[in-house]
Amino acid sequence: MKWIGVALVAGSLLLPPLFAGDFYVNLASQILIAAIFALSLNLLVGFGGMTSLGHASYLGVGAYMSALLTSRYGFGHGAAALLSIVGTTAMAAFFGVIALRASGLGFLMITLALSQVLWGLAYRMSNVTNGDNGIAGLTRPAPFGISLDSPISFYWFALIVAHRAIHARALIRTVSSTLLQLLLTH
Repeated sequence: MKWIGVALVAGSLLLPPLFAGDFYVNLASQILIAAIFALSLNLLVGFGGMTSLGHASYLGVGAYMSALLTSRYGFGHGAAALLSIVGTTAMAAFFGVIALRASGLGFLMITLALSQVLWGLAYRMSNVTNGDNGIAGLTRPAPFGISLDSPISFYWFALIVAHRAIHARALIRTVSSTLLQLLLTH
């Protein structure tokens, strides 16, 4: 019975590029990106046991760093992605030093406050971020020389990344549950 549901979901994920227009294909791509974001929140809440109200700030900082590095400083997409990961990780470590001193409601409020600080910076530093208008002139990457400029090719790429993220979550779930069982038995 479970495989029928999996087959139906897999089949429905294959349909947008075949039958939908560009708007709906782009919408489906955004849904896949949001699903990857939700999986990362599941890691923090489900495995880490920490409910955060500032989780989206990490996505935003990574996106802004990547956009600034490619559009203003001439970095390639691969280098910008790696530097964005390093920069976002450093910011998360700094925020962790602040937020992990609290627990419960205090932790929630600190993570919310830190994310609001980042939102305020992005909004008010219009000379860097363009404020509400965002950063213009961005291009899509071409991993392994494959152009992602068309909505359909970007959808397939987002689907592959989402598929890999789901499998990575399953691996993490297996490893973490095994480690937890080992800790509980000894």
